[in-house]
Amino acid sequence: MKLLILCLLFIWPAMSAHSEFLNFNPIIAGVPVFCNSYEGQPVALVADYSLPDVGRAAPGNPPIIVLNPNELSRMTPRMQLFWYGHECAHHVLGPANSEINADCWSIQTMRDQGLISINEIPELMAQIEQTPGSMWGHLPGPQRAQLFAQCFLTP
Repeated sequence: MKLLILCLLFIWPAMSAHSEFLNFNPIIAGVPVFCNSYEGQPVALVADYSLPDVGRAAPGNPPIIVLNPNELSRMTPRMQLFWYGHECAHHVLGPANSEINADCWSIQTMRDQGLISINEIPELMAQIEQTPGSMWGHLPGPQRAQLFAQCFLTP
């Protein structure tokens, strides 16, 4: 019992009142996924229903991916997988981390794992086209959509 309380004291500050606990083997859109950081450390998933965005990557011990299940539920399964991969990429890419590289890494990883084909890229493009750019380096939706197609075709 003391160990459980101690664990909660360390985990709790990283989570909001609307968060679920850490999961190192999540299932996204029916697909078991995992993420290891640039340093080889397992990355945990935290669901946060109050996050004002679809997701974010956060450093820490362990590093975490925070996703908003309410936002994900409005998306197709492939787009849900894309977002998990995008946030994972922020941990995986180390010095090469950027929003553009995270998008490409996610698309290429989905391709390499057989989770998306070239015929399904337009589905993702149509969904991302509606997103605004951001001060963190996200391209405006139409440019981001074109990047999806380029990334898929890049070996």
